[in-house]
Amino acid sequence: MSDVLPPPPPSMILPPRLVHGVAREPWRETLARARWALGAYWALLVSSWAVLLATSLRWWHGDEAVVWVLIAASAVGVSCGNALAIARVRPWVVQAAAHGGLALAVLGGLPSQGGEAIVGVVAFAWSLAGGHLTLQRRGALMTLWVPMICWTAAVVTVIQERGHLRAWEVGRKSSVWDPLTVSLLLLVFGEFVLFLAGQEHYHTQVWQSGAAASPMHLTQHRDLGATRITKRGVFTVLALVALTTGLGARIAPWLWRTERAEGSRNTPAPAQPAPDVPEPDWDALLRSIQRAAREAARQAREVLPFVPLFLLDRPLRRAIRLRHYRRPLHAVSPTERASNLWRYVLIALGDAQLAPLRGEPIEHAVERAVELRTARHEPLPEGLAEAAEIYQRVRFGLGIPAGALDALQQHAERAYVTVRAPMTRAARVASWWRRLDA
Repeated sequence: MSDVLPPPPPSMILPPRLVHGVAREPWRETLARARWALGAYWALLVSSWAVLLATSLRWWHGDEAVVWVLIAASAVGVSCGNALAIARVRPWVVQAAAHGGLALAVLGGLPSQGGEAIVGVVAFAWSLAGGHLTLQRRGALMTLWVPMICWTAAVVTVIQERGHLRAWEVGRKSSVWDPLTVSLLLLVFGEFVLFLAGQEHYHTQVWQSGAAASPMHLTQHRDLGATRITKRGVFTVLALVALTTGLGARIAPWLWRTERAEGSRNTPAPAQPAPDVPEPDWDALLRSIQRAAREAARQAREVLPFVPLFLLDRPLRRAIRLRHYRRPLHAVSPTERASNLWRYVLIALGDAQLAPLRGEPIEHAVERAVELRTARHEPLPEGLAEAAEIYQRVRFGLGIPAGALDALQQHAERAYVTVRAPMTRAARVASWWRRLDA
């Protein structure tokens, strides 16, 4: 037998935001990784400004000042939002500041200051929120508010001024489009898809740079092989843009109004005489209330037999879920089986008010549960740490030794029992009606 000890298991791979004590990367590294996402978004934004400005100079005589105010406010707002995103300011702080400031401006008398002030404040607030969301995982549609307003105003103006509304009003919906408007629509869809691809590229680089024993700089990441653009990917993106443009051009005219409303800018509203206000019929109102009460009583008698089913909905779904997590009726992959067993343990932790916090690493959640049990002078849960260790190895692809899943099931079942052991009978009964996360 060899005396050489096996190598220790590799350290757990976590994203940089979940690793405690990791220093923030310099601004140069963040800008280098985010240059695709930021460049694509600014290209979308600047092109929307250019199209809106060209439209205003061509057809909106006298309204160029409002457009310049919108462009300036939007540029400052997006720049501030990008800077806050690179500085890793939390999204809820920026969104609360942007929308809260806009609400305070409206309550403080902004509508009475004139059109340019309103456009400037609204454009700055929306651009600040959208610029910060440019580098976030979620909220990509929020970033489109200002660009889409500019593009929509330009496209609709071109359609109206080039005389396509007559054919559209008589029922030929697709006649609103010509080579110019279709080209504008194709350009905006293409730029938005490139922006989404830039976001995914940025988040992939951030994740891969932190999934190492030591921080990985951009040059090392590029040398080891980052995500790259391939010919197949370019063809897929172009096909997606063409398909989206075709569907948008086909559907959009059917969503617009096909008749002019009375009182609009193009049709003066005729004077209408004041209508006679009828006297309230209290007897008819009382009869309606009585009829509604009789109908409610009749429906209640019909629904009453199904009330127990509503009361037993959560317990039945909980029992089915627990049975599936422990022993599924159909064959599942090893990774899914390990995930189901850990969900089984998480249900017990939630019942005992020991559930992990949002974004908390598993090992920290186990340590916190043990500390809480010690502080309460309650017996420590058995099998919890062992189940967490095996699950993490399976989850992060560190290998599944022979018998690991069977051992995980034994530890998970023992942890479920021991975690819930100190609970009172009332707490056990109430846990069956507790809402479980999907």
